[in-house]
Amino acid sequence: PFGRVIVGGLLAGRPVIATQAGGAAEILDDPETGWLVPPGEATDLAEALQTAIHASGASHSHPGNEPSPCTRAVQGYKMAQQRFSVERMRSALREHVDRAVR
Repeated sequence: PFGRVIVGGLLAGRPVIATQAGGAAEILDDPETGWLVPPGEATDLAEALQTAIHASGASHSHPGNEPSPCTRAVQGYKMAQQRFSVERMRSALREHVDRAVR
C-alpha cells in the first residue's frame, strides 16, 4: 500500500506516526518528517504518540538531537509539497504520457 493517508497528514501540516511497513517507509524519513514504528510494537507506538502529544507546542530539538513534532510536521509538509502535491503529480503524469506518445 502506498499510504495516501500519510501524505494527506503531511500535506495538512500534522506530525505523522506510521508503522514501518508498505509505502510508509518510502514516504516518511524518520526522524526528519515523522515517526516510523515497527509493526506490532505497541510500546514504540505509545512512546511516539506521547512525544507528539506532549511536545506539540515545542519547536526546539529534543534530547538526542531529534526534531520536535512541530519541526517534523513542517519538514514533512515541505517534502510532501515537493513530492506529492497535485501540481507535482500532474506534471509527472504529463511527462509519462508524453513519453508514451513518443
